Amino acid sequence: MQVSQQSINEGSLAIEVKIEKADFESKVNKELKTFQQKASMPGFRPGKVPFGMVKKMYGGQILADQVNKTVSEGLNNYLTENKVNILGHPMPDFQRTGTLDLENGNEFSFFFNVLLTPEFDVKLEEMSFDYPKVMVSDDELNQTISKIIEENPETTYPETVGEKDVVELKAAQAGADGNEVDGGYQTKVVISMEDIADDEIKNLLLGKELGSEFLFNFAKALGDKEKAAKRLRLAEEQKHLAEETFNVVLDEIRGEAPGALNEQLFDRIFPNDTFESEAAFREKIRTVMSEQWDSQSNYFVYSLALKKLVDETPMKFDDELLKQWLLEVEQQKLTADQLEEQFDDYVKSLRFQLIEEQLLGKYPELSISRDDVRQYVANFYIRQYGMGLGDGMDSLIDSLTDSILKDKKEAERIHNQIRETKLVKLFREKLQLKEVFMSSEEFKDLMKSKEENPQNEEIEKSNE
Repeated sequence: MQVSQQSINEGSLAIEVKIEKADFESKVNKELKTFQQKASMPGFRPGKVPFGMVKKMYGGQILADQVNKTVSEGLNNYLTENKVNILGHPMPDFQRTGTLDLENGNEFSFFFNVLLTPEFDVKLEEMSFDYPKVMVSDDELNQTISKIIEENPETTYPETVGEKDVVELKAAQAGADGNEVDGGYQTKVVISMEDIADDEIKNLLLGKELGSEFLFNFAKALGDKEKAAKRLRLAEEQKHLAEETFNVVLDEIRGEAPGALNEQLFDRIFPNDTFESEAAFREKIRTVMSEQWDSQSNYFVYSLALKKLVDETPMKFDDELLKQWLLEVEQQKLTADQLEEQFDDYVKSLRFQLIEEQLLGKYPELSISRDDVRQYVANFYIRQYGMGLGDGMDSLIDSLTDSILKDKKEAERIHNQIRETKLVKLFREKLQLKEVFMSSEEFKDLMKSKEENPQNEEIEKSNE
């Protein structure tokens, strides 16, 4: 067997695998004899079918299989031994190979075309960019704190009912005389004044003092029998009570007052921190806002750097051979005409994949472990539900993580999100960045300008 290569262009090779009959003949005969021992045909005992008949019936297929194995092994060994870094898989060149008479010939040549993985070197440390450092203004800080105060009103407990208060009523089933029914249904109901649909009943409640006792019809108050049944927590066989009158006692009144910058608010927003003064709390808010802007700046610079790498990293491809490979990979999903229209996008995606693969090889911190996925799941529950680890949550997180890793589609989605987060962090640490101080509005305009005109490089500075 002889294997040789010939350069087609900078991005591909033509490889010839030349074999002789001696390279596969003994393997074919051995396979035929093995098949003969297992063969079963009418008129012959198992294993006693004449060799000539077996060869006549199955020899062509076995010959083709052994030739393919021999050629494949020779090609793969050559690529490995010569460290040929190929892209995708070798593609048979049927036109050059032509039609071969495997049964009668003595020497055969098989031709393949292979795409080469382009050689390049990504050096993040040599790339420089301006880094938008957003300064939080006093006005923005004040607006944020005002919003926090608005969203965190203080709970009050007034003595009389107001228009927006929430009341808690002790309710007992009443008879025709308005008195409680002995052994009748009793419960507690919490209802907001804003939920009461009947103006007469709303006026009845307004101004009522804590501890007042009066008759109340929940279905009329809420304007709906089903809503009343739910508030009264009635079982199916008790739903007829929803339209009846109850004797109620005004047990509690809860209202809201505008929030204030006090210790109660500080503890609610930052339960794990202690603040000696309002100024310290305001500075904490400013720090959090700055960190949020930094997070956006990190992603912004990462996007600029990644675009520069994808667009400008020198890579040579054999376009025609690449198109042939893509059509084979996509098979019936993509036509030749569609590929022509989308080819630039495919190339850009391929360039990104190759760059990412090199970064993964250079920087071990980009690898994703089960612990990374577990932390991702834990963070999701902490953000969404305010849950912390411990108190049984550890086993739940472990179970959810195992379930996610079994779902290939979901696991891939989460891996991609974790990988991007790690890439953003890596770029922030490795790139040469010069802080450019600006307002939030200037940063928003900058991001908008990049979206509208990706070629605009007003803050991007290359070291070229």
